[in-house]
Amino acid sequence: MDDLLKLYRQRKRDRQQSRTKRRVATENSPKKLKDLLGIYFQADPQAMQRIEESRALLAWPEYVGNAAARVSQALRVRGKTLIVQVRDPIWMQQLSLLKYEMLKRYMKDFPRLKITDIFFTRS
Repeated sequence: MDDLLKLYRQRKRDRQQSRTKRRVATENSPKKLKDLLGIYFQADPQAMQRIEESRALLAWPEYVGNAAARVSQALRVRGKTLIVQVRDPIWMQQLSLLKYEMLKRYMKDFPRLKITDIFFTRS
């Protein structure tokens, strides 16, 4: 019984040490730029809005795929609308059919922007 108790205490001590090492490693690791920007600009809501808009525009190719990204580009967020420029009318129609699926992803990933519509325009 004493052996089991001794092993239990040793295991418990090892767990505490590993948690401490992990915490120290996490605290000393380099911070992500998006986290640092959030901390730096947290007092300026307009700057945070611009950063979020830029992230949303850069996410466009990830949402539509490589083929659609070659013929389309997210230009800007105006109000609650994402404006996308499309070079090909066939692709414009295809993207229009996928509009609501993309809106759901944008609302989930960028709730601060409150995007409710995607407007497609020809170049």
